[in-house]
Amino acid sequence: MDSQKTSLKCLLYTMLAVVAGITSAGCDRKEKVIDIETPGGEIEVERSTGTGKVDVDVDVDVR
Repeated sequence: MDSQKTSLKCLLYTMLAVVAGITSAGCDRKEKVIDIETPGGEIEVERSTGTGKVDVDVDVDVR
């Protein structure tokens, strides 16, 4: 019975480590500098915390 609990704990810790590795490796950390929403569209400016690269997204609503 104790060996089953130990095996289950080992499996659980392995799965948690894999999930943590996948989520941290695939994310590009960005901070939102400004987010403007208007009736005619939206402007969003984000800066990468690692590289300092700035991304500007402009979405215009076409009627």
